[in-house]
Amino acid sequence: MEAPTRRGPARQLIAAIVIALLLASFGAYEYALTASLQSENRGLTASISSDQASIGSLNSQLSNDSATISGLQSQLSSLSSKVQTLASPCAERPPQPSEGSRVYSNGTEVNDFGYPIFTLKPGDVGTFCMTYENPSAEPLALNETYHAYDWNSSTEPTGVSVTSNATSFTVPPNGNATVAYVVEASSSAAGYLSVGTSSDICEHSIQLAVSTNASSSSFSNFPGLANLVVPFTTSQECVVTAFGGPPRLLTGFDGFGSVYLDNTTRTILAYNTTGETIASVVQSPNRQNITLSVGVHSFSFPLTLVFATGISTFSTIRVFKGNPEVVLAPGDPCDGIVTNASAYDDGNFNEVSVLAIPGFTVNAPTVHVPPFSNATFRFSLEVDNPPPGYYITFLGFVIQWEGSPGSNDAVNLSTYFPINPGSGQFDENITGACAG
Repeated sequence: MEAPTRRGPARQLIAAIVIALLLASFGAYEYALTASLQSENRGLTASISSDQASIGSLNSQLSNDSATISGLQSQLSSLSSKVQTLASPCAERPPQPSEGSRVYSNGTEVNDFGYPIFTLKPGDVGTFCMTYENPSAEPLALNETYHAYDWNSSTEPTGVSVTSNATSFTVPPNGNATVAYVVEASSSAAGYLSVGTSSDICEHSIQLAVSTNASSSSFSNFPGLANLVVPFTTSQECVVTAFGGPPRLLTGFDGFGSVYLDNTTRTILAYNTTGETIASVVQSPNRQNITLSVGVHSFSFPLTLVFATGISTFSTIRVFKGNPEVVLAPGDPCDGIVTNASAYDDGNFNEVSVLAIPGFTVNAPTVHVPPFSNATFRFSLEVDNPPPGYYITFLGFVIQWEGSPGSNDAVNLSTYFPINPGSGQFDENITGACAG
């Protein structure tokens, strides 16, 4: 009876041992699996780090290659631009000087003037075309080599060259010839230059600023230029012909930029005119009355408006021996145009005081104008059976004042308006506002 009781604990012990062995076996497996995974993870991490380094190296190489490609593209674009410029050297029309003025109520006149110059960045190329005219009946042989000169020293700067497609050439009789000039600036070139046939800046020269920031150029970069080109100064020393005037003319350019040099002057005015009208009545083949009226506004000076005879005051009559064939100027009933050029030839007209011609009577009372007020100067010419001839007006009056800026001005009234009596050249009545 006792034996069965002893077998129960033994079985339990065996079962416990089996369970322990199984647990130990599972633990060893889990440990081995964990160690293997850790090893694989370390290897994978090292591989990823190596791949990342490779990717970084490739990105760096790609970045360098992109910079190289970008640089090559920039050079290609620059070369393409230069080729295009050289292929069409006269493509652009030259810029022209600009001017404008405004008058303020106190009599101050502000004049704004802009003078165009060429600009070029270092490393770039620009072209300009000069057209040479020959008004004679014989061929005209020319040698026109242009150079770049430093504006302040008149020496030829390094890094800026000027070449052309022709230096010595012949302009045909009564014809013209165009020469293309190439200006090339090196990558280190800079300065304010005159480009012309000599260092004389008045001799058919153009002005050039070579700079990375040429848009900031001003007259101060070209000392003395304003005195040569600004029309509002009295110290103009010469006429710059690069932007106009035969026998040579700047007719085109390409590759250059352009910028305006600005100049502003202020003048104290004594007056301005506010309008002019005419009324011409042909009363018969022998009688005509012409009345001209001009409005005048005074500023800070008292004015005197007076009719005065003489060529310098426009107060004369031109008498032609032949028919000048006058027509009225378009849109201007006060002025005419002589269409028969031969009427001027060989002394075919005389200029005579309007008061010296028989049958001419002038009525033009003197007018006094206080400061800052308006007045009208009225001129009336009665023509009654004058001697035979072709009479044309050349009339004006004088505005006088004391003090700065002067003492008198001659103001035009009517130029080349036809007078009918004596010739019957323009038998119709005319009235209206003048264009001047």
